[in-house]
Amino acid sequence: MGLDFDMPIYREVSGEEKELLDIPDSLFGWKVILWNDDVHSMDYVVLVLMRCLGMSLEKATQVMLEAHHNGQSVAWAGAKETAELYQDRLLSFGLTATIEK
Repeated sequence: MGLDFDMPIYREVSGEEKELLDIPDSLFGWKVILWNDDVHSMDYVVLVLMRCLGMSLEKATQVMLEAHHNGQSVAWAGAKETAELYQDRLLSFGLTATIEK
């Protein structure tokens, strides 16, 4: 059984959308940290980021390269519950991810 990367599970919320929804900034203080991965291919990491976090190819590549070169990268920031969900999604695909405030 292969992985289906055709449709993202979630997508990023833009700053403009946050303003339209009138969501307080305090709700967006949690970060999902993606850690460097020496097990999976770079392409795999990019595909997982696109699938689980709804990132564009360009954004997913940028996050993957930052984690590869710096050891970690902020993959997403937002509400705690969503950060926990995204972390779980990344972990379920075998990536190393943590959350922090």
